[in-house]
Amino acid sequence: MIAAAALMLGGASAVAAETKFDLERGLRVRGDDKRWQLDVDARVHYDAGRFQSDVTPLADDQILRRARLALGFEYADRLSARTEYDFGQYSPGWKSIWAQYQFNETFALRAGVQVVPFGLDKSASSDALMFVERPLANALAPGILQGVLLRAQGARWSASGGVFGNDIKDEDTRKIPGRSTLARLVFAPVNADRNTLHIGTSYEYRNADAGASVRFRTRPETAVTNVRLIDTGTIAGVSHLMTAEADLAWAPGPFTLQLEAARSTVERDLLDSLRFQGVSVSTSFVFTGERRSYHVGTGSFGSIKPKRKWGAIELAGRYSHLDLEDGAIAGGVESNGTVALNWYWTRGSRLALDYIMVNAKPNRRGVDESPNVLTLRFQLGF
Repeated sequence: MIAAAALMLGGASAVAAETKFDLERGLRVRGDDKRWQLDVDARVHYDAGRFQSDVTPLADDQILRRARLALGFEYADRLSARTEYDFGQYSPGWKSIWAQYQFNETFALRAGVQVVPFGLDKSASSDALMFVERPLANALAPGILQGVLLRAQGARWSASGGVFGNDIKDEDTRKIPGRSTLARLVFAPVNADRNTLHIGTSYEYRNADAGASVRFRTRPETAVTNVRLIDTGTIAGVSHLMTAEADLAWAPGPFTLQLEAARSTVERDLLDSLRFQGVSVSTSFVFTGERRSYHVGTGSFGSIKPKRKWGAIELAGRYSHLDLEDGAIAGGVESNGTVALNWYWTRGSRLALDYIMVNAKPNRRGVDESPNVLTLRFQLGF
């Protein structure tokens, strides 16, 4: 579909086109007049996990976490579109089907299926994360939604807001049928080549359909297991859901420090409201001197581009916490400590090793346990 659009819009120049492929940008086809461009990119994430179980049995396994193919199209620096499909085992299906119009350097309007801007880690590409998986509190965030989003951006700020319908299928994303109004604000008072200071906040108000229910749960920061140590179960009679988030980051040179907190309030028709909250603190240091790129438009960090032929080495650490207990809901409380070692070959390709010390006190059954997880990821992205 996108290729056909390129031929129609490009006219005669579509026949005479420049084609390039590399491990940074994938396949790129550009018209000789530079008015249109077609991109094909892909990512493959293959995970293997070993577990030291405590109370709940956790079996060693391996999984094709992601196998995504994406097509992107741009025309005259104004019109763009993207489709992305995941063939992986974890959550196969469409991840993006959207079209965007860029009014000027500041404003853009996007419509379709898209990852909504919410939070620091959630807004970042899965290729660019410090760790194999996002932190526990990601269970409170909205996932991939269908709707309309208006973006505005300056040199040191960005703002985005929109109206969205239901979540697209995702195994761990909270699902609640209804309509969301969502906004994200980002301010980067320092945004230089070797130094970034970032402040961000996000908010979602979701009006639930009649008779709607919601459920919050999460794996222990690895997709290799289907076991969730904390899980609220189904919460019925929900009228609306409100989720607020705040994040702060500082990235001088090869060092990065990130803090993020989120809280969800569930309002019910006949019962008291419920509140669940999570927090994460993460840091990394790149021994080879590179630094993570920063994108003020999304308020997120990108991946590391190695300067040396043999790659770049990063050491990272994270503490994350999620509390799924309030009132009669005893979903459990989990706190994880993670140490990660990343070896990057290109911006999107790496070998990642995460050691996760899990502390569920209590788990969803009211029992304390502390298993350990070792996850190895082979990642290829272009």
